[in-house]
Amino acid sequence: MAITKDLAFAPIRTLGKKLRAGEFTSLELTKFFLHRLDTVGREYRAIVTITTDLAIEEAKRADKELADGKDRGPLHGIPYGVKDL
Repeated sequence: MAITKDLAFAPIRTLGKKLRAGEFTSLELTKFFLHRLDTVGREYRAIVTITTDLAIEEAKRADKELADGKDRGPLHGIPYGVKDL
């Protein structure tokens, strides 16, 4: 399954379910959201720093752990952003 734009607004529960069902990997999901941050986020001037390398590294680790049967909980493998006030 290709990741579609509607998943940008999907609940975390839905993303986690699809991730664990093998519909996409954490790496694919992370790249999808990194692309959105780089395009939409910059368009709205909502982004200062994108930690692409770290995000990719963490996504790969999450995919390996999930493949090895190690599930750290509902947020494992789900990319996230932090708002700095």
